[in-house]
Amino acid sequence: MNLAPHKRHLISLKGFTLVEVLVVILIIAMAAAAFTGLARGTLESYQLKKAVQELVLAAKYAKVMAIEYQSPCTLHLDSDKKEFYLSTVTFDQNNSQVQQQIVKNGFMKPVKLPDNVTFIITSIIQTYMPQTEIGKTVNNQVVFLPNGTSDAAAIVLGNNTQQYTVTISPNSSEPLMQEGIQELESLSIDLDLTI
Repeated sequence: MNLAPHKRHLISLKGFTLVEVLVVILIIAMAAAAFTGLARGTLESYQLKKAVQELVLAAKYAKVMAIEYQSPCTLHLDSDKKEFYLSTVTFDQNNSQVQQQIVKNGFMKPVKLPDNVTFIITSIIQTYMPQTEIGKTVNNQVVFLPNGTSDAAAIVLGNNTQQYTVTISPNSSEPLMQEGIQELESLSIDLDLTI
């Protein structure tokens, strides 16, 4: 088959060579790998920040509940189950006993931490106990009192690359979120305000 010279030229320009196709595939694969790593880091950062914000909201809600119901409200930190939740003290009139009840309503429910987020450090100094136990350090609960005060706390949540500290001031019960690890010693504790 003898084609005219101008038709032979058109036939050779119709497709891509195997090398060109492989180069394009390689470029797409490299871009996808870079994007996947970036997306994973962004997702982990988002999950950590969301968990820290939920902890701050739980602390604020605990303060509101303690003041509104004039009963202590406790923020429990369970590092084994990787969760935190609020509980209140209720009086059961049927059997005349005081019970702790986990808060589950439209504003608050137990929060399970994502797999990549953990409690790194929890340092809590109780300030509400009788005089013999003031200053005792516990690691799993922060108590908010009806007078608007609470235990002093520094709770660090983190993943492999980032950490956030939630500090709770004992005088005002206000939680504060800060990036990095903060020390509990920097909080002022006025023991005259304890009950």
